[in-house]
Amino acid sequence: MDQDTFAAGQVVQLKSGGPLMTVEMVGERYGDPHVWCVWFDKMKKFNDTFRPEALKLVPAKAPPPAFANVGYASAKGRI
Repeated sequence: MDQDTFAAGQVVQLKSGGPLMTVEMVGERYGDPHVWCVWFDKMKKFNDTFRPEALKLVPAKAPPPAFANVGYASAKGRI
């Protein structure tokens, strides 16, 4: 996977595993392609750069259904 495959805002992960990370930007560092990523561990923010070959794109999940489409039960039955 080359640097053109990744874009800011995408969710990636190291091919070897680890936390899900968000791509901040893609470009060159020391003349080689790199991907700048950010992630959180509890309340602490981390960031680092990675070679594109070390990363894999995480497929986007379908959004959850809207509240309006979900039926809720009350003490007297369905609302």
